[in-house]
Amino acid sequence: MQIKEFSLLSKLFSELPYPKFGLIGHRGLAGRAPENTLASFREAAKLGLNWVEFDVQCCASGEWVLFHDATLKRTTNGDGLVAEIPYKTLQTLDAGSWFDPRFQNEPVPLFSEALTLLAQLGLYPNIEIKANFSEKSLRMQDFLSQIHRHWPAPLSPPLVSSFDSELLAILRSLSPQIPLGYLTHDFSEEAVSLVLTQQFDTLHCQDTFTNLEPLQWAQKQGVPLLVYTVNDPKRIQQLLEAGATAVFSDITNEIFLLKD
Repeated sequence: MQIKEFSLLSKLFSELPYPKFGLIGHRGLAGRAPENTLASFREAAKLGLNWVEFDVQCCASGEWVLFHDATLKRTTNGDGLVAEIPYKTLQTLDAGSWFDPRFQNEPVPLFSEALTLLAQLGLYPNIEIKANFSEKSLRMQDFLSQIHRHWPAPLSPPLVSSFDSELLAILRSLSPQIPLGYLTHDFSEEAVSLVLTQQFDTLHCQDTFTNLEPLQWAQKQGVPLLVYTVNDPKRIQQLLEAGATAVFSDITNEIFLLKD
């Protein structure tokens, strides 16, 4: 099945040389490799994706690491809260064996390592920030410094998303150039309005659509709509044809095909 690709509608995206959207690998490529690992990025590159999404949060010693859950138990051989564990401990954990023995000893990556590898692989990132911290302004300054230091300046900036609209507003004040996506569980006119009034760039929502007209409506408002997390190829095709800008997927099925 060939997936049609769409370009983002916002002015910010239209003025920058981003690759086209269509499918975005979810948590790297969670259907093919352990989520939020460097191995998952390599798998996404092999499949020919343009974009991957992944989660970042701060550990106890202040480093930004790739991790989705608040706790270590589900995806590592460790235990406890990520926010309470220093990186010197996190770097000793196995974040791959739970998925498949061939990924044994796959580490928990640093955000800086992820940015460097993605640039080398030619993959653009959608970075979801898990706001498990206080002092948001200081943390966001540090987050942006990571991007400035480890994402090549000639490339267009990464897309950054969060469920925390206050955090996104802080990022907007610190960096008017960086594209921001507001995450919500369910689509609503209020969420579209927030994106427009706060001058965010994209709206990311769960696939709870029974009627696909809202996707077309959001498109008419000039708000790019990115839908998560869909693993049925027919449903992905349906969402894209109905007006979704992109769809996040674990990509568990060989039927997915992409073309530039």
